Amino acid sequence: MTGLSEFPPERRPEFLPRYETLPQIVPVPLLTLQVSRDGGRIWDDTQTISSGDSLDPLSDAAWPPCQCPRCRAEEQAVYRQERRRSRR
Repeated sequence: MTGLSEFPPERRPEFLPRYETLPQIVPVPLLTLQVSRDGGRIWDDTQTISSGDSLDPLSDAAWPPCQCPRCRAEEQAVYRQERRRSRR
């Protein structure tokens, strides 16, 4: 007995349906953003990322640092504290 090779391969119909016969899926909004770069006085247009958009894969899991005035001030304060500690 040599196993499965004794039986001829079974002819099967195409197991995946053709693209034309698949139901069309409506894109779902995944993320909606509206950005202000001046503390909330002026807002950019709303941008929506949906499931139907072709997006490049993430090259890194880390987000870029925030550039708002509040976060920049906090970052500068932490930098100054670390610099003071390293001088001691």
